[in-house]
Amino acid sequence: MKRIFLLLLFCLPACSVVPSPLATPSSLSPLVPSSPYYPFLAPKTFGRSYVAQHLLEGHARGEKFALQVHVEITPDTILLLGFTPWQTRAFLLRYDGNTLHFKNFTDRELPFAPEFILSDLQQVLWPHLPNHNDWQVTNDPHTQERRVFFQQRLITFIQYHGDPLTNGDIELVNIPWDYQLRIHIRQDESGQPHN
Repeated sequence: MKRIFLLLLFCLPACSVVPSPLATPSSLSPLVPSSPYYPFLAPKTFGRSYVAQHLLEGHARGEKFALQVHVEITPDTILLLGFTPWQTRAFLLRYDGNTLHFKNFTDRELPFAPEFILSDLQQVLWPHLPNHNDWQVTNDPHTQERRVFFQQRLITFIQYHGDPLTNGDIELVNIPWDYQLRIHIRQDESGQPHN
């Protein structure tokens, strides 16, 4: 199968807009859960192979950003490869169901820790997001909303507009980490980045 990579064009300020992975959630806010993100699911639980282009627009703590993203999901791997605006490699993120591998090829910080990028991707795209220990998920097919709770506190609110896997828009709000994303999705059957 053809390898497809994530294209990430940074339109970001130089500073990080969410806490670094080294920060402890409890030291930042009483609203931040002790488990900072929904646990990862194995790539095969997605149930199919998937290639798409995602345009992310968002803001966090007063900073705005936009990201152009290509996503590949196979039964064995989730693979993300990012590029700078100058088309040089920015990072590589790979998850095989056991280990999250991350390599930053630049001296810039990502706007989100790699764990948040992967967790948000799965919370948005996975057709079935199961309850897991202190994490509970509710889906409302009538309003096209998904809510993700940790210990009965709302952590992530997701609103779907259109088909979330092919040509839809999705709004994601992470409440304790104080960021919002609007994701425009276009499925990419060719496997090539769109300009």
